[in-house]
Amino acid sequence: MVSMAAVLVLLSATAAAFMSPMGVTANPQTSQTVKSLQLVAGYNFISLPLNNYSFTASTLMDSIGQAAQSITRFEATTQSYVTYDRGLAGFGAPQENFQVKPNTGYIVYTSQACTLTVQGNLSATRQIPLQKGYNLVGWTSATSSNATAAFVDPSKGAVQSVSDFIESSQQYITYDVALAGFGVDQPNFQVSQGNAYFVFSGSSYTLQYDDGTSPTPPNPTTTQTTTTASTTGLSWLHTEGRWIKDAQGNTVRLAGVNCYIRLENERAKFEAAKAAGARFIRLALWKYDIEHPTSESGVDKTGLAAIDRAVAWCRELGLQVILDQHCWGPYGGITNCWPVPVQFWADSALQQEWLNMWRLLVDRYKGDPTVVGIDLMNEPYMTKDYGPVPVSDPEAVWESIAKNAIADLRKINPNLLFIVEDWGSGDQWRDTGFLKQNNGVYSAHIYYEGMKNWAEWGKAYASGDLVKGRQLLAKWIDDKYMSYANQGVPVWMGEVGALSSDPHYLEQFRDELTLFDERAIGYSVYVYAASPWDEPYDVVDQSKAGFALTGIGQVASTHLLSLSG
Repeated sequence: MVSMAAVLVLLSATAAAFMSPMGVTANPQTSQTVKSLQLVAGYNFISLPLNNYSFTASTLMDSIGQAAQSITRFEATTQSYVTYDRGLAGFGAPQENFQVKPNTGYIVYTSQACTLTVQGNLSATRQIPLQKGYNLVGWTSATSSNATAAFVDPSKGAVQSVSDFIESSQQYITYDVALAGFGVDQPNFQVSQGNAYFVFSGSSYTLQYDDGTSPTPPNPTTTQTTTTASTTGLSWLHTEGRWIKDAQGNTVRLAGVNCYIRLENERAKFEAAKAAGARFIRLALWKYDIEHPTSESGVDKTGLAAIDRAVAWCRELGLQVILDQHCWGPYGGITNCWPVPVQFWADSALQQEWLNMWRLLVDRYKGDPTVVGIDLMNEPYMTKDYGPVPVSDPEAVWESIAKNAIADLRKINPNLLFIVEDWGSGDQWRDTGFLKQNNGVYSAHIYYEGMKNWAEWGKAYASGDLVKGRQLLAKWIDDKYMSYANQGVPVWMGEVGALSSDPHYLEQFRDELTLFDERAIGYSVYVYAASPWDEPYDVVDQSKAGFALTGIGQVASTHLLSLSG
């Protein structure tokens, strides 16, 4: 039997229109009638095709027969699933025997193809309340429609995506409003009687239907709202000289961890990261997934839907997010992370494609201070490892691309922190005056593993001369990073990490974080909970349950907790 965790990672898959396999029988025009839904073996997304308020979870399963194994509802207020499992109930395990209501969606798992027959009638008017976030909505109406006509167009901007589940393939397809707005073809699938749909809404909203056709405009109490600091408890950040401050003027250290959106994208991960001291999440994204969402068991590749889930969990937990365009494509494997292609630097079309991705993301979260910043491109210099860069001065080209992008994106949301990395390999960001502009932040990465054979401080640690290593590391930090801070530019170490295979790794990593703490430089530990990727930098011990930390993770947690109070 497929687990409910597998259901979560399926959201927003193949982009092709479809017709649901669930058929409805009987005449919809009679006031009291009988209709049947054909269920397949596996998961079925259903709703009551007629108004009937007599069903509970157990009695609906009894009506289906012994093939019915479980029924699940989605609680929109908490963004969580509630399941009634027949097998567990049979063993005496407490199960919530919830009421099954019209116009509400449910997930029914059956061991074989079977039929659900429902008796009832239809109403002339209907109301479907939407909570901010995901809603599992049912279609108790004889009038068929499509995703845009039923949910998107009448919602005045509240509905951002609609997903349907294809029972025959056990996969989702999604109509995403933002992608459609950028010209990406979206499946405007049929909305049919007795089916259920995941509807993502940017605000609380009530859809009102007249005679089962299109929604009427909402009343004044259900108009769209904007998420602000006052509704989430989070606030936008801004820069003052080298400092980052909140809306009350308090200095804020960007202290947190790196997380990959594809890997272990679940609420428990973010809960554990917060417990370990993180207050900020650098959320690593695949550009390819945003444009080509798919589903694969165990790996969350569902693009915007995956990001929405992660942001919602962080919002609930009081964490703030920095979106990081970390990977261009996954070519060659589900967790492969390729940088921008070398032709990007000379191809204006690819550059525009990249900017359009950022426009989409910045616009999507512009009303939500959970997403407090964007890291424009992870390690842009990595592209040169995959071929010759076709420009004579790639550092200058990168600075020009980044500066133009920030100028463009600042018009959409001027409240964001705009974070840039330099070309690396000893190069510095040339135009420090640009970084001093509102909300500019310089970011760099540091790894002992890459320094132990050529940087003097790395050689000292590797040889066991820890005192000399610390002295030389302090000088390195002052020369390379504090030089920006001393000019009034905020500095953030977007990645800090260590390998247990390196000599004296714990002493070096402890010294490194202490030196950054002493200089009030924020950092994000790389990387938190990266299973099933065999990532040697993972600070979560994958051999143990419950997000147990490695020795490196424990050092990081001690420092993060000291900064978070």
